[in-house]
Amino acid sequence: MTLLYDNKYQYIKDLGEGGFGKVVLAKEKVSNRDVAIKQLKNADKAEQENIIHEIGIISKFENPNIVAYYHHFFQDDQLFLVESNEPDGKVGSIQKTIIKFGRQNYEVNDVQVSGGSAISRRHSLIVNCKDDVWLYDLDSTGTYLNGERIQNKAPMNGLNKIKIGKAEYIITTDKSKLL
Repeated sequence: MTLLYDNKYQYIKDLGEGGFGKVVLAKEKVSNRDVAIKQLKNADKAEQENIIHEIGIISKFENPNIVAYYHHFFQDDQLFLVESNEPDGKVGSIQKTIIKFGRQNYEVNDVQVSGGSAISRRHSLIVNCKDDVWLYDLDSTGTYLNGERIQNKAPMNGLNKIKIGKAEYIITTDKSKLL
């Protein structure tokens, strides 16, 4: 059997391949749990960092339809993502219903946005409700959703671009899979 990443994961079998990359089933040798490892095709470092950043944000949502992300690693300039591979098909982990955005170096924020005083300490929230996903502006210096500054709150449907200062985040929602 082929060993992956510093002998930490043992290859079991291929699970599939698509436009994003290849997915294999592997066993973590220490915990003996099965994991899915995605080898991404994109070797562009800037794009890889964007992917890691976006996955970090998305993994904070409380939704059983979001695959649990464990960590990532690089091997031969390729990015690998290690994720859940639950046998019952209910992949994912429930972690948060509220994601807090705010100024960098304020540990209470889930997403710390660089930009100094241009970013409020408590800037905005994403709230995953039973019926919808909402973006709230917390009377900040400005939160933009799909190019428009929001006042108070705005619903997030489908593909969304959030802009806070110079930072942009792409968030997708699927209303049929909300809690």
